[in-house]
Amino acid sequence: MSNSQFTIKSQLTFDIFTMLFILLSSIFDLYFNSQYSDYVSLAWWVWIVIMITCHLKFKGINDELSETILSKVNKISIDFIFVAVALIGMFATTPNTSYIFKSVNILGLVITSTLLLLTIFRLLLFIYYDRKGFYN
Repeated sequence: MSNSQFTIKSQLTFDIFTMLFILLSSIFDLYFNSQYSDYVSLAWWVWIVIMITCHLKFKGINDELSETILSKVNKISIDFIFVAVALIGMFATTPNTSYIFKSVNILGLVITSTLLLLTIFRLLLFIYYDRKGFYN
């Protein structure tokens, strides 16, 4: 495995961990006592420093094939997110299913979970196209 493939895969993996961290901290902040919000804020700052350090370390060492594969994956991901947002909006506003979203907090958790699924989807698509090879 070349260094540039590892770099993009590691960035996409870090994005998954970031979205997982956002989801878990949102759930923690929403459903648990707010006296721990200082710890959640401290964890946020530590994670931001880790993410900035990793992105600066791997910046600019990607090859053209990896960038092309990533752009194709991003195009597919944009289609995925358009459909997901439309479905979430439809379920949130339809009278028969709007009881699911009793509060704005639940809607926020659903959107955050969708973004976590999107980042996992991006990583899996990148791995698939990287192993298959890019022909189009």
